Amino acid sequence: MGSKGGPLFTMATETLLLFSRHRFLAYLLFVLYRNLADCQQFIIPFKSPSDCGADEFFDISSLSCSRCGSNQRQSSTGFSCICQPGYRTTNVIPDKVSITCEQCPTNRPAVTKDGFGCVRCPGTLSDEGKCQCPPGHILVERDINGNPLNEARCEACNSNSPALSLADIRGDRCERCTSTFINSSCVCTAPNVPAGGLCFPSGILSTNVNPSVNYAQLKFSVQSAWFVANLYSSSAACLVYSNLTACQALGNMCVMNMHSFGGLSADACGLFNTVYRSKAALSSVQDIAYWKVDLPWLFYGDEPGLASRVLQTDPVPTVFSFRGRNKNTVIELLAAIYDVRGEFLRWEQVGGSNLQIAAHRASNQIKFVHPALGCFLWVAVED
Repeated sequence: MGSKGGPLFTMATETLLLFSRHRFLAYLLFVLYRNLADCQQFIIPFKSPSDCGADEFFDISSLSCSRCGSNQRQSSTGFSCICQPGYRTTNVIPDKVSITCEQCPTNRPAVTKDGFGCVRCPGTLSDEGKCQCPPGHILVERDINGNPLNEARCEACNSNSPALSLADIRGDRCERCTSTFINSSCVCTAPNVPAGGLCFPSGILSTNVNPSVNYAQLKFSVQSAWFVANLYSSSAACLVYSNLTACQALGNMCVMNMHSFGGLSADACGLFNTVYRSKAALSSVQDIAYWKVDLPWLFYGDEPGLASRVLQTDPVPTVFSFRGRNKNTVIELLAAIYDVRGEFLRWEQVGGSNLQIAAHRASNQIKFVHPALGCFLWVAVED
């Protein structure tokens, strides 16, 4: 099938074919079979959200870019439109796409945080045309009964005892600061180190961490925005405060780093090993020497090659069989599930959506493969 355009995506009876040409213009060709000898063809321009301009949004129903209305621009998701800075939303149609925008008057030039009102600011305007307050203050745009104010207020949070409060990340309410701060104030004063909303003593851990995810087998690494935001604070909170979710989050980052030390003590697994060694004198968990208190069990100690020796040479105390009298033996495997922040979610039976079974004929073994991470669990099968 020829074309003067570019790559053609051809779909026919659930088959996807790609024909490459010299240019990058793409078309999506849907082929609907009426019978084996005849078919009907429909061609639409191929568009992705990144192809839409600043005054367009990606319409998921038509798979195309549609123009925003007057005084509007593309939203941060790219799937709808929002009002330009200085314009408030006056009407929203339930489809979440169609809105109307009205310019704020000169005596109330700022748009409220919800986007529906106009207000005077006590201070400066942000690039988004909204009021902004100094650090440690919250923005108040409504009275206690919810009525909009003509002029917003910046209220200071009291960081001293007994209030011990700070502005939350959205800057719209005062919250009590964490116990890691000095008892008499929420200010993390030098030489202490603020990170992740916590306050850490100086010198306990270098702040110069390596936020890269290393793929040693592929010989390249990429910097992770998640690691940049959370690697130091998770490591320090685990080391200094023995925070269980921080320790689990650090373990998660080491797993995302493919358990690779990469020769660096400041990467995710290197920092995990630093915390591990600091707890060497503490008691073990479940009578397993390699499982240290507060930490997830990721390694068989810090000796290279020990894991493979343990897995291949140490006898398994229980014998399972898939033949004879015990041929219906079922191996029940459970996994402890945590979210990326280290919060425990649930116990989950292994199989189905988390580990998929795959035969390995050469070694007469079965492996369970995680579809996203690529990790696997070997189960030997006797002949």
